[in-house]
Amino acid sequence: MPQTLTTLRQLLAGLPPDAPEYKRVSGLQERTRAVFSRLQADQHTLDTVMSHISAHVQDALGTLTRPALSLYGESGVAGSTPAASALLQSRV
Repeated sequence: MPQTLTTLRQLLAGLPPDAPEYKRVSGLQERTRAVFSRLQADQHTLDTVMSHISAHVQDALGTLTRPALSLYGESGVAGSTPAASALLQSRV
């Protein structure tokens, strides 16, 4: 016998508006919405912070990998620029 999932809206629709269960389920629905909204806002904030941290780390590592002077090989010709490390190329 398969069970079907019931939403809070469906539970509320099946209860009389003056029943104490209606008030409890309605309060639960409101609190659930508030928690979900805060969770979404916190996730957005965390994504922004992670992006900023990644940018700072990439800037810091970039200064370590870029030579201050041109590097020349034994032939006197300027050497090619080394490829950036995978960490510097990462995207959040």
